[in-house]
Amino acid sequence: MKKISTQKSIPKVIAVCEKIQKNPITGTVCLLDNIQDPGNLGTIIRSANAFFIDTLILSEDTVDLYNEKVIRSSEGMMFHINIIKGNLTKWISELKAQNYTIYGTDVANGTTLSKINWQEKTAIIIGSEGNGVNKEHLKQCDEIINIPLSSNCESLNAAVAASIIFYEWRN
Repeated sequence: MKKISTQKSIPKVIAVCEKIQKNPITGTVCLLDNIQDPGNLGTIIRSANAFFIDTLILSEDTVDLYNEKVIRSSEGMMFHINIIKGNLTKWISELKAQNYTIYGTDVANGTTLSKINWQEKTAIIIGSEGNGVNKEHLKQCDEIINIPLSSNCESLNAAVAASIIFYEWRN
């Protein structure tokens, strides 16, 4: 176990799993644009499960879903949600064709979360830790949303922001 584990505390259990199968998009959707930190992706997956998000769509440049830190930080939740990886421009167009309202996130601009009239068919784009949502993807959005912050705080961690948005959206 020492040879196959990167943990200081050596696990006593090992598991073999099949890779996640892509399923058709249904229900609520979150698109992740260039998330780089494996811990953030795992945390977003856990929060998505906690707040009843049905599908996560990862951009092609998002960290690998099977990165060991993603798997560990998702705490097994990655096996309880539909996860698709692909071209976000294509997926945004597909969602629009299915009458989804697309909400993009922006740290400085947009409608405050508490003022959003969430639609039944909703998809939210969460941007990368350093750059936010790609400008081309923002142009495809129906509405831009943001979380009001103290003037002392420049931005939130991507996973924290996603969790707050999921909570507001689903409650």
